This record gives sequence, structure tokens and C-alpha cells, in this order.
Amino acid sequence: MPKKFPLVKLWKIFLEGYKVLKVIVTHINSDFDALGALIAASKLHSDAIPVIGYLLQRRVEEFLRLHKDAFNLKSMDDIDWSTVTDIIMVDFHELSRLEVIEKIPNINKINWTIYDHHPEQEMNIEPIFADIRETGSTVGIIVKYLKEKNIIPTFIEATVMALGIYADTGSLSFPNTKPLDALAVAWLLENHADLNIVSEYTTLTLKDEQIELMNELMSNVEILEVGNKRILFCRHSIDRYIHDLSVITQKLSDFYTIDLIFIAVKMNKWSYIISRSGSTDFNVLELMQEFNPKGHKQAGFAKTKASPDEIINTFKDRIKNLNNYIITARKIMSTPVRTITKITSVEHAQKAMLRYGHNGFIVVDNDCVEGIISRRDIEKAYHHKMNSSPVSDFMSNYIIPITPDTSFDQIEKLMIDNNIGRFPVIENGKLIGIVTRTDILKVIYHKNIKENDISTNNKLPKNSLNIIEQMKNHLSFENMSFLKNVGQLADKMDYKAYLVGGGVRDLIIENKTDVDLDIVIEGSAINFAKELSKIYHAEVTIHEKYGTAKLHLANETVDLATSRTEFYEYPAANPDVDFSTIKQDLYRRDFTINALAIHLNSDTFGEILDFFNGYKDISNKRIRVLHNLSFIEDPNRIFRAVRLERKLGFTIGRMTSDLIIKAMETGKFDYFINDRIKTEIKKIFTNKYDAVENIKRLSELKALNCFYPKIEFKYIENKLKKLSRYINLFYKISDKKIEEWVLFMAIILIEIPEDENFEKMLIQIRFTREEKRIVQMSRDLFFLIEKRNWEDMADSDIFYFWKRFPDEVLLYAVATLNEKIVKKSIYKYWTKLKKTKVSINGDYLKSIGIGNGKFIGDILESVLLAKLNGKVISLEDEYNFSRSLINDRKK
Repeated sequence: MPKKFPLVKLWKIFLEGYKVLKVIVTHINSDFDALGALIAASKLHSDAIPVIGYLLQRRVEEFLRLHKDAFNLKSMDDIDWSTVTDIIMVDFHELSRLEVIEKIPNINKINWTIYDHHPEQEMNIEPIFADIRETGSTVGIIVKYLKEKNIIPTFIEATVMALGIYADTGSLSFPNTKPLDALAVAWLLENHADLNIVSEYTTLTLKDEQIELMNELMSNVEILEVGNKRILFCRHSIDRYIHDLSVITQKLSDFYTIDLIFIAVKMNKWSYIISRSGSTDFNVLELMQEFNPKGHKQAGFAKTKASPDEIINTFKDRIKNLNNYIITARKIMSTPVRTITKITSVEHAQKAMLRYGHNGFIVVDNDCVEGIISRRDIEKAYHHKMNSSPVSDFMSNYIIPITPDTSFDQIEKLMIDNNIGRFPVIENGKLIGIVTRTDILKVIYHKNIKENDISTNNKLPKNSLNIIEQMKNHLSFENMSFLKNVGQLADKMDYKAYLVGGGVRDLIIENKTDVDLDIVIEGSAINFAKELSKIYHAEVTIHEKYGTAKLHLANETVDLATSRTEFYEYPAANPDVDFSTIKQDLYRRDFTINALAIHLNSDTFGEILDFFNGYKDISNKRIRVLHNLSFIEDPNRIFRAVRLERKLGFTIGRMTSDLIIKAMETGKFDYFINDRIKTEIKKIFTNKYDAVENIKRLSELKALNCFYPKIEFKYIENKLKKLSRYINLFYKISDKKIEEWVLFMAIILIEIPEDENFEKMLIQIRFTREEKRIVQMSRDLFFLIEKRNWEDMADSDIFYFWKRFPDEVLLYAVATLNEKIVKKSIYKYWTKLKKTKVSINGDYLKSIGIGNGKFIGDILESVLLAKLNGKVISLEDEYNFSRSLINDRKK
């Protein structure tokens, strides 16, 4: 096959002005096999541009309206056909079926490649490569090559390929189906092709007698509207049995926009009933109960001796009371609801949970719902030695009440959209029940499922997201190769390996050209690192206590950790570590957007593992904390949230903001800074991260309490803005790098009165000696300035006054002082006086007979003073002035 352009995206080719050389086309009136083959060929020939035709089958057009953004398809009009040299034809090879044949001026010079399953078509071109064979689908032919080259499709690519095979083989049932098709489907399913989508778009064929029956039913259609629901009824009688009444029912559903359908057909002696519900609001088995139906709540089947008229009339009578058959909160809620009050202690709440076996409580105050607290929240608070505190300190007040008539569909959507596991049911202002995640799952799966059994399988569902393409585009070749080797070694050792952390987040956002490699191992990271070091001949550092290791490669260090969970003995403590599963490892992290992992094992390489809806939060640009005590356990996460908000352009979620404020209002973090918080401060208190806005955000979240509980942003806002502006001006006149974060800290800390922990904060923040000097000199500056008569100061006096201060202190002064004369002196010092230098040196003075080192220094200092004050200007002036000083001394 022609050589590919490795690591070059086709869209870049367009943007950078490359000529279009190679395209992939399919036939006019494209079907799903044509579309699937087009996508498959674009994977195989990554240097070619897939081009979709003008005319598409209706269902194909509908599919692309919904999914077109998943594929890099171009239209016929996007291509300059005069530049095309190679054309890959899929699902056809007759030139007459090529829609743009008249637009190709050099058609006799085209290099043709063909993939097709129509050997009967006339071959009127000479291809450079052709695979034309009698099989069920063209997709199956191309997938064979993808398998051989281990080119892995995304789930939606695999789905559309599978759709092409199913459509052209009648779901592998047509006589033309070959083993190649079945093997291709198996491989596509392994790569997460979604059969739900396939079945939605697969066209089912009907025989003549079935079409006749469907026409008869359509002539007897009745549609009733009850509330906002549309219900369709059909009835008919025939003297013979016709197969696939369910298929006909599905066809009828496709023709009408309805919520519920009932079909009753008498065939010989029996009447057959089919019912389908397009909404989980209905349980059709309840609606059909007197006919002893089979099936499930959205699809029922029954047969009876009753006539079609009797059956339909029964259903009509029943739907008059439609609400009786819609699944609502009233039908699935638990009642009565055990509640606790806001002042209930953590200890009492924990005992109540143990006693009643509950995983959470509704928290009330005077019969009004105030919040929800979970078992996990209670346990964490209890183990933080806060068992006597009221539950109101830890409860989540982000609640969504529902009514008894809220439908199942609505509840399920609310649960998914908000990631909330419990909904209080309110009627006439009173709490009458609660709907939990378990209640929803009981309806979905028709069986009892314990809440702690949910999501125990680490594998993603078949429609899971695979980001292998982002990995290829944003990881270096070396790192991509390294991760594949990690996965292969994990396979060999029977371990599970994952890429975790911010690197995964950045790959999804696609805002980095490379990412940090943090690896988590379900197994022993230490043993794994030792084996990996043998492959790369690299040094490895082991930390037995934490089950971690560092692999020192040629260009970087890779962190490897055994999947673990953390437990905090008290607020802001360093956590105790215990080994666990990847899910627990991810749960210990700060935010959902950082609690994602990528499978590295070969069979699932590139798949996202997302237990906490982190991918959705990335899509919504939302920062959401994982659990309610997260900030109590580690207040550093507050500052990290603000940094991520600024860095990523995200927004801290409302519930997360409330939890930050609640954590700060406990008072446990007043005057509290640790090393990790200092690290975050150094990042966000810079103009690069818009320090002023970050400090304002910290103030909104009450997090400035960590420095001084009484500080108010409005009193320091103007100083901060001036400082930010002067820092930018400073960099225009100086190449020196200054400690911006210390300056912003100085403005905050100087608000602390002398007798209210100022010295304590200087120590707690662990300033270096120079950093501490900057803050203290900034604090003392006002007293020194007041003692000077600035109007009569000579330039030399200005020079020697400001010379002793670091540039950071001068910036602090111009940002905070109101005296213009003082600011002018600083500007003069920076732009002129500081740059003043003496041209003569000690060697010159020695050459004219001055041997005393102290005297040399005094002379040079005197020359500098004279030059600062304008008495000495040229080099000759310096010579003359220094000689006069020497002569005066001799006298």
C-alpha cells in the first residue's frame, strides 16, 4: 500500500496548504455498508481523505445528522479534483457509479485501489490494488486488514462498521454471509461496537404477506391522546398464521410518533397481542396482566381466545386511568422515611445507620428537608474525631426534591444529570418518601441489587470511550511506545495497569502536546517496576511503605503506584495508606476530572475508566469534588480547585463551592498553611495565573481565612490590582525574575495586626530567609519613608536609600504608597540611578599609586556619588575627580 504520512492529521494538511493527493469514495445512494467501508478505509489509509457522496439512503442521512462530528468526512465539493492522484473505491468499482467522474480531468492517470464485495460488476479500470470477493459486506473485507495491522477503531467507528455488516447481511442471516463477516463483527464487538445503535438503524425486511398484513393494520389505526401521551391501537383478523408480528409492530412504531402501541391480530383460532412502550414510564406487562403476558416492562407478548375488538376495548378502558400504569416515584419510593435533625451528632447518626442498615439519611429542621448525609460522610467525620459535631457541618444541602407523580424517566434523568443517589419525595410540603439509586436499578433490572454491589466491575460498557487517537496525537512516540509496553508487561504478570491523574484529563481536553506519566498498578507496583526496569535498563527507586516506585528513564521519571486508598486520622493530616482497587484509588483523588484512568492492558488499551462522571464534568467544564469531607481532609484542594478553574477555564460547581465554604467556616483552618498549600499559592499568586482574580475567588470561598479570618478582599483589591499592573511594567524595564507570589502574599499578610499571629504566619508559611526578608521589609517600609525629606533628597541619597531594598519591596511600595514623590524616586532609581556605573576601576587607581584597598573603595564610592549628582559625567571627569581626591588625601 502507498506510504502513509505518520503523525500528520488530515485537517492539518488542509490548513497548511498541502495539495489533496488521495481520497476515498463510495457509490451514489450510499447505504450503511458503503458508509462503514468508507470509515474503515480511512483508518487503513490514514493519509487519504474520506469523501461522502451527495445522495444517501434515508437512514444513512439520519445517522450522519446525529453522528457526523465523530468522523472527518468531506463532501464532494470540498475537494479540488484536479489535484487528486489516488482514489480508493469502496463498495463499488464501476466508474458509472462515481458521482464526480466528470470533475476529474486526469482520470486516466488516477491510481485506483478497490475494496468491494460485488464481483459481478464490470471492471472498467486497472487498479494498483484490488480486493474484490463474494462476501456479505465490503466492511468485512477491510476489517480483515485492520485486524492484521492492529489498527483499533473508536467505539463509534466500530459501531458504524458493524452497522454496515449487519445491514448488508440481514444481521448475519442472509445466504451471502461469509465467515469473514462474522469474524469482522466479533472483532468490532471486542472493540466496543454498540449493538443498541446497530439495531436502531438496521433495516428489517418484510415478506409480501407481512407487508399485506401491515397495510391492513395501518388502515385500522386509532391514535388516542391521554395527557401528553400518544397511544396507538391496531386490530385485524386473518385466516392463517403469519410470522414476525413483532417485526410488523416495530415497523408501525417507526411510522408514527407514539409512546405506546397495542396490536391485536386474530390468526385462525388465536388472537396474538403485541405491545411496545417507547417510554419507561409505562409497564406494559401491568397493562396486559389479564392476558398472562410474557416479556418485560417495555415489550409484551400474549395470546388469547378473545377477539381483537375485545382486546382493544379492554386496553382503551384501562388507559383512561393511565397514571395507574405509569411508573412514578410513588410506586418505587421507600416510605416511611427515617430522618435525623440538623443538630443530630455524627456519633448518633452513625449508630442509627448501623441500627437500621441505611446508607444515608434525610436531614430535616422543623419538618423541612435541609440536606442529605451519607454513610461515607458520617464515617469520615467520625474518624476525624468530630463525632460530637452536628451533622449539619457535613451534610450536602444540594438536594433535588421530587413529587409522588414524578415519572421514572424523569427521576432517572435527574439522577444521571446530577449524579445524586437519593431524592426526597415531597407532597403538600411534607416528606412522604425517598427514591434511591437502588430503587431505580430494581426497576431497570427487575431484581434486588444491593447498593454496594454497583459499579464493582472495572470494565467499561460496550459503548465506552476509547481515546487512543488523542493518545497518538498528544503523546510522543517514545511515551506511546512506553505505555504499550507497560500494558503488555501487565498482561504477562496478570496485573491491571492504568494511566491516571491530570495527564488523562489533559489528553481528553487535548490542551497539551505531552502529559505526565503516572501509572497505577492493580497488583504490586514495586514488583512491576523492577520488571519494567529490566526492559529499559533503568534505575528504579522503591518506597516499600507506600507501595510506590520511580522509574528513571533517559529523559524523564515515571511514577508507579499500587492502587490504594487513603484515610485521614484528623483534618489536614497526612493520610494513612492501604492497598485497594483502582476504583478506590480514584475515589481518594481530589476532583472528578482528575479521577479518570486509561486502561493500558492490551485488550482494553486506550479505554477510559470513569466511575464518577469525570468525563461529563470535563465536557461541562465543571470542577466537582468527589466527596463531602474532601476539603476537611485536605484544605490544599481548595487552592488547587481555584488553580484548575483558572488554568482550564472551568467553573467550580455549586455544591463543591458550598462544601469549601462550609469547611472554612468550621474555623479549623484559620491561620493554617502547610507545604502543599504553599506550593499551590506559588502557582496561582502570579500574573500568569491572574493572581488578583484568584485571590478574589479565594475570598469568595472564605479561603483567605487560612491567612487571616478577618481579611476582606475589598480592602486590598486596589493594592492587588496596582501591584499586578506594576509587575507587568517592571518586566518591560528589567529582565530580572522576581518572586511575584511573595509580593501578593505581603499585601495579604500585612493586613494581619502585629499582635494577631503575623509572626506565626511568617513561620508557618515556611518562607525562605530572603522571602521572609521581603515581607518584613515591606511591612517596615512605611516607617522608614516617613523619616525622609523627599523634596530635598539628592540623587545619591535616593540611590543609597533604595539600594538596600530588593526589587520586590520597591514594587510593593509603588503599589501601596500614595505619595507621588516617593513613587517618582523609585522610578528614577530603577530607570536611571540603578544603572549608573563608574568606568574607572581599582586597577586604574593602583596604576596611579593607590595601594590601600580601603582607600580605593572610598574613591570609587565618591566618584559614584559625584556621578549620581551630575558633578561627574565623562570618563575624563572620572579621571580628574579621582586624582583630585587623591591629591586632597595627600595634603
